Amino acid sequence: MKPSNPINWPHKDYPNAWMAFRRASHENTVIANWVFSQTHWPKKDALKLTDIGCGDGKVIGEILTKHLELKKTVASVFLIEPYKPTLEAAKEDIQQINRSIQIELYAGNLKEAIQAYPDRLFSVDAILCIHVVYLIERDEFANLLEKLPRHVPLYVAFDEPRSVFSQLWKETAKPYLDCVIDAHNTISTLPMDKYQVTKTSLVSEFNRNLVEPNNPQAALLISMLCYKDNVDISESSQFGKYFKKVVDDNTINGNVQCRFTGYQIIKK
Repeated sequence: MKPSNPINWPHKDYPNAWMAFRRASHENTVIANWVFSQTHWPKKDALKLTDIGCGDGKVIGEILTKHLELKKTVASVFLIEPYKPTLEAAKEDIQQINRSIQIELYAGNLKEAIQAYPDRLFSVDAILCIHVVYLIERDEFANLLEKLPRHVPLYVAFDEPRSVFSQLWKETAKPYLDCVIDAHNTISTLPMDKYQVTKTSLVSEFNRNLVEPNNPQAALLISMLCYKDNVDISESSQFGKYFKKVVDDNTINGNVQCRFTGYQIIKK
């Protein structure tokens, strides 16, 4: 089972772990470029967005910056995030980008947000749900898809079933891997007469040396890759041999490839 804490974190230092990974892999930029390149992304004035599980706001911040560079305006963003410190950090980051953007915050999970503020959540031009499916229950994701308004694009990104993360989670974080598989299955079985789904394979990468034991970032990055802290990856341990093989198998030109999928989902 996933941890029973209110945020479903895999371990207590998870925020620092994912922020370290995003910095090392430049994944925020990869995601922003993908979202902005999609056919139904609304390149319009007075843009209204909802970001589910916004974290520190770096992803939506890059998207907003690209939008503003087109000389388009942003009216408002609705940020949903259960961890208040990163929610406040996201607000500050967006304020630094453009202080005219109206920012509304909800410190809670997706299920609570849908129940408390459905109009605010869904009355927008687009919705982001980036690397969130691991931390919510299956019925929450299905409920989001069911309640999605017609013609409002939803952008969902999460790991591929054979990514470096997924392969490691098979041994260290099976419940989170189950969430990956369930989410892919849920999307693949959406009725084609009701939903339009565009699937894109995405890759971020980080330097292989960053997970070597002598690197100061190694412990954080390993805890992110494994979704578990205090992991023994010594060569003498059984898991250490498995970890090395998985990472090496996913390394090209000295960089570990992290493969994930981006879905643009629109209810017809």
